[in-house]
Amino acid sequence: MESRQAEFLQHIWQVAGLSFLLYVRSPQSKECDDRKEEKLDYIIEKLDPDNYKKLMNDWEQKYPKN
Repeated sequence: MESRQAEFLQHIWQVAGLSFLLYVRSPQSKECDDRKEEKLDYIIEKLDPDNYKKLMNDWEQKYPKN
């Protein structure tokens, strides 16, 4: 019984660790964020074209890109 528990925990650890590493190093994780940000910028520009530049500048100062 102890052998099965140890093996089960080992498999869980491997799956969780691999999933985390794939997500962190995945180029898709960054691309997805960039794509969402670009879509939101487009929507904001269409909804409020007069204040778009001001909003973008304010948000860029408040939340600088890394």
